[in-house]
Amino acid sequence: PSREDATETAPEGAKNSEKAGLDYQLKGLLLTFALRINEADTAYQSALAAAPDDFDANIVYAHFLRSVDRVDEAKSRTLRCLELAKNSGSAPRTAEAWLHLAIIHSGQKRVKDAIPAYEEALKIFRDQAAQSPDIYQPELATALNSLAAFHREQNNLGEAGNAYAEALSIYHGLASRSPESHWPSVAATLQSLAAVRRGQGRREDARKSLDEALGIYRNLAAQNPERYQSNLVLTLEDSSLLYWVQNRPQDARRTYEELVKTYRSLAAGNPETYLPAMASSLDRLGAFLWESRRDADARRCYEEELKVFRDLAVRNPSRYQPYLALSQFHLGAFHQEHKRLKDAARAYQEALRTYQTLSASGANLYVPYVALTLTRLGDLHRQQSQLKIAGKAYEDAVKAWRRLVSRSRQSDHKHDLAAALIRLGNFFRDEHLMEQAAKEYEEALTLYRDLAAVIPGNQLPNVVLTLNNLGIVYQAQKRFDNAARAFDEALRTSRDGVTNNPESFQPYIVMTLNNLGALYRDQNRWDDAANAYEEALNVCRVLASQNPGAYLPYVAGTLNNLGLLHRDRNRMDAAGKVFEEALGIYRDLSQQTPERFKEDVERIHSLLVGPTSEDR
Repeated sequence: PSREDATETAPEGAKNSEKAGLDYQLKGLLLTFALRINEADTAYQSALAAAPDDFDANIVYAHFLRSVDRVDEAKSRTLRCLELAKNSGSAPRTAEAWLHLAIIHSGQKRVKDAIPAYEEALKIFRDQAAQSPDIYQPELATALNSLAAFHREQNNLGEAGNAYAEALSIYHGLASRSPESHWPSVAATLQSLAAVRRGQGRREDARKSLDEALGIYRNLAAQNPERYQSNLVLTLEDSSLLYWVQNRPQDARRTYEELVKTYRSLAAGNPETYLPAMASSLDRLGAFLWESRRDADARRCYEEELKVFRDLAVRNPSRYQPYLALSQFHLGAFHQEHKRLKDAARAYQEALRTYQTLSASGANLYVPYVALTLTRLGDLHRQQSQLKIAGKAYEDAVKAWRRLVSRSRQSDHKHDLAAALIRLGNFFRDEHLMEQAAKEYEEALTLYRDLAAVIPGNQLPNVVLTLNNLGIVYQAQKRFDNAARAFDEALRTSRDGVTNNPESFQPYIVMTLNNLGALYRDQNRWDDAANAYEEALNVCRVLASQNPGAYLPYVAGTLNNLGLLHRDRNRMDAAGKVFEEALGIYRDLSQQTPERFKEDVERIHSLLVGPTSEDR
């Protein structure tokens, strides 16, 4: 007999015990929602004391125990539920207990235990759904979604997709009969299925699922905004991200515009919960608008975001200062890109002060942001020819990274310190402070060598680049032997790297051969210089045949260097030929991006021996 039938014929005392148990269960549930965990635990135990063999009292307590991370107790209680269900001969309750046990095993990463438990639950739910579909198909679909989430956690995306697809088919059938009850489940399952399809690289399938989910949530939110707008914004987030991956920036932007509008609506009713999310969505919309060259709209987004986080940070500094600092930094980057250098400096300085306040608490988490902001300020001051201030900013960035490296037992921030040293070295080199530049490069090289010993594939290009920087500085100091050793090692390392990773190292071969050519030219070693330039030219011609946009500038630059060598040797005809070819390449490139290559066209034109073909 069903539980309801049993209570009708039970003795009065049993009825009273059961009623007391239900009252305690309800009390426990309400206390759990109120986060009064100890009182909730007491209420659930009182329910069990009133009805120790009651399945519902036991399973509700098992769910509670799992929710408060008392997993071993939850498992014991669930096994008790399984025993009670089997003894009573209740197939649905047996399936419910198996499913909860599977979820517990899944949370404990006990894959071999979780799979059989899921299989037991699904077998029973399938049988029950065949007999009473309206009652048990929802239970079956819920179990399938749980199994799919488990497979997704294990990165078994094929199995996850199959389970979500089966659950979706069930929910579609249910929604056709009872739309109000089941369309939300259809939409939620579509959203999960889309995430799996995206992980499988099936982007069009993911797009179809998300578009269907969005259509459902838009309709639901129109009817009941308070309940479904929060689901809508989560699906819009997923949709915009997928558009970005699909390289559909305009669709991504339109989706973020809808997202911001929806968050505004939510924030109007519940600012505490949704204002931060609205501000974050403004940040991402600003990035899309910036990418689309809608600069005035992008600026409004960044400035509104900053205002929201500034207000929130006043009320709750510890929670919102990190968001405030990031919005200040992004506004600074936006102004810097648009040459509004004073506005950029003001935003970066505000970000720096905020990050310094956060890091003053001893949290190493924010020191990298301090260093990064200092680096941006250094770049900005250089653009404004404020060289002393720029150098101080770069030096402070190096100090910040040193502090982190000294506190870390591992090599977590050595790469960041090395990169900051390179930046400082470049600054000194450009200011003709070669001794200081060499010192920074040498320290960076030591760090990159240490890192390359552990992860050579990632760090060897940095070793090669730093050796080239050092070689240039040594050459400027007339330390020709040191320069030759640096370039030779860079070339040898690049040639070795080409074997396993030609795409990464061939451009470095071109760079190093050009630098070697310049060194030999400085030493009047004309034939060696010519050989270096010719080899560099051969390599970059091959690269340009595969990727013209990326490597034709390399061809033109190497031709320029070879032409200068011919001119130095008074070989004017040879110089004219290579300058003509370089000029043709730069003119073609200038038609696509004139702001980048206009000066190169003018420079090569002025170097040509005699008039160009156009002048003739």
